[in-house]
Amino acid sequence: MEFTLILRNKISIFFLFFITMFGQVYSNNIEKARIDSLNTLLEKAADWDTRKYILENIFDLSLNEYERRYSSLRNLYSEAKKENDVEEQVYCLKELGNYNNIDSLLVYINECQNLMKYNASIKGTLIYLNNKYEEALFQTLSQNGRNERLQNIQNDYKLYNNSQYDIYDQINILEKLTIYIYELFSTSTLHPDYLENLEALLDKIPEENHFLKANIYIRLARVYTRLNESEKAVDIDLKLLNHIDNLSRYYISKKRYFRDYSLNYYTTYTRLLSNFEVLTKDQLLEFYAKANLIGNNLAQLKNGDHLYNRHYFNLYKSLFLKNYSAALNSIQIIDRNNFNKIPQIKYLEYKIKVYKELNLNKNELANLYEQYIYYHKQNDAVHEIDKLNELQTFYDINNLKEKNAQLLIEKKDFELKNNQSTILFSFCLIFFLIIMLIIAFILFYHKRKFNHFLENENNELLKIKKQLEIEKNKAERSERLKSAFLANMSHEIRTPLNAIVGFSQLLVDEEENGSKREFVNIIMTNNELLLRVINDILELSKIESGFVEYYEENFNISEYFDELKTTFGSKIDKNKLIIKVEKPIDNCIVFLDKSRLGQLMMNFISNAIKYTPQGSIIWGFKVIDDGIRVYVKDTGIGIEEHKKDKVFQRFEKLDNFAQGTGLGLSICKALVENAGGKIGFNSTQGKGSEFWAEIPCRVVINNVCIENSKL
Repeated sequence: MEFTLILRNKISIFFLFFITMFGQVYSNNIEKARIDSLNTLLEKAADWDTRKYILENIFDLSLNEYERRYSSLRNLYSEAKKENDVEEQVYCLKELGNYNNIDSLLVYINECQNLMKYNASIKGTLIYLNNKYEEALFQTLSQNGRNERLQNIQNDYKLYNNSQYDIYDQINILEKLTIYIYELFSTSTLHPDYLENLEALLDKIPEENHFLKANIYIRLARVYTRLNESEKAVDIDLKLLNHIDNLSRYYISKKRYFRDYSLNYYTTYTRLLSNFEVLTKDQLLEFYAKANLIGNNLAQLKNGDHLYNRHYFNLYKSLFLKNYSAALNSIQIIDRNNFNKIPQIKYLEYKIKVYKELNLNKNELANLYEQYIYYHKQNDAVHEIDKLNELQTFYDINNLKEKNAQLLIEKKDFELKNNQSTILFSFCLIFFLIIMLIIAFILFYHKRKFNHFLENENNELLKIKKQLEIEKNKAERSERLKSAFLANMSHEIRTPLNAIVGFSQLLVDEEENGSKREFVNIIMTNNELLLRVINDILELSKIESGFVEYYEENFNISEYFDELKTTFGSKIDKNKLIIKVEKPIDNCIVFLDKSRLGQLMMNFISNAIKYTPQGSIIWGFKVIDDGIRVYVKDTGIGIEEHKKDKVFQRFEKLDNFAQGTGLGLSICKALVENAGGKIGFNSTQGKGSEFWAEIPCRVVINNVCIENSKL
């Protein structure tokens, strides 16, 4: 029932997806309609997997609307927390980190740290949240606060910039450095080194940290673009595109069809086109077409940024293809709209190139050159100020260290002057203390030696006491076994002897042949019982003494099992019991003690007959890796649960009214385990039992030796 409900809900979501995809053209509220439909399904869903699936799709549909997006994400996180779904909680915390203020980020970081005790692999999420917090913190700090923070991070970098530290800790520090240096200095001599180190570390972390990788890829691409490192910027953005492709396929594999990465693609294509100088023609045309396609179809772009961006795209394309007339048209549109997002120096370079190639107004071209020189000087001045600020920031660190070192030196000189008057006294005191320490050491050594002697003596006494307790327990156990043995043997021997004596007397006095035959059968049965009791006692005595002999020989186990069927077939009522032999291989030669195997099988089969009033008894064998497995299955009364642990114990009989000493299975267990094998049983009360033994031996099938091991 539950599976049917889950399947119905998922089919409803798939149906909703395809219907709304085709209906998008006709409805401006299609997104709201989808969410309303999913909320209806959510009200009916009871199990967590279905609810999670629906809530994830609601969140994916809400990505373009802040309030709804935040509300759906909080609902998903709240339910994941109730269900103790750690993986989903981590996913929600990562997404929540994109949409909240500094106080909320601290809460999410704390919750993520708590979840790490259940799953240490989520450290990438923790680093991601920490750096989101750092970005938010930067906006709240004053200029002095930002400089101090940068100094602290630089000190941490010197500590963590070592391979012995966790790769995530190194990434965490490096990303913080790039955040502050990017925001504080437009150019930096240190920045390229930090970026290269960060990029190298990024390639080493698992692909599952896709959100961390994507965030750092975006940061690297922005910084390289601003530093005019176009080739590096394009290389990073191409990696980012591949990363977005993988991420999109991942969510589709999770049936999250509403997850839309169009805006991510558009932003990346825009940045790639801004570095058009290092693109190939195929790359430029591909990115140009894709960016325009997304910009024209995505509602939030076609009426917003794409209105202006398409003119930049046309400018980049025209400059690359050297279509300077089209480039001039784009420049004129950009100038009329007065909305230029291209860096001023680069934009002036584009205009100068177009004017030169088209041989336009010389005065206008001279004016452009004048503006270019002015902005270039201004830019150089900004760079110099940035370098000065950078040096000042890091100089302050070194200056502070030097002041601290000077204070320490002055403090040491002061302490040295104040202590000169006590040097002699201190020397005498130290000498006296050394003498006292030597004396104390000698006393301690002798005391320790004496304590060691006492400890050894105490340990010896404890060992003797423990050994005496073991021997005492053995003696008491032996006495109990002896008493039990005598009690059982007295009863088991007396019973058949009484029967033999009594019925022998009746046999003498009886005249009728029919009764004599019955008495003779009773005497023979009790003779067999008495013989079995004596044999069991002798066998037990051999096992107790550790003297168990094995006489190995080659014989066909299939034929031997047929012989057992003949032997036991005459002892059962064929109207009530059916005997079967299972032989997977007709010509199976084994090398082991045939009499010991017979002793084992006789016990198994006799017990099966004894406790199976009607039904069937099956015995057989299987070839296993290192020998054979023999078994006897019956449909008898089975074994009660509370008696199962007593089956292989000595003198234990599951039915006190049944004949036997209770030694047979105990002897079988000892024989099999002494030969390096295993023995056991499976039983269900009222349904029957299966007793089995796995015996190591050499097996030959069709003249091929399978295994060689001794019984």
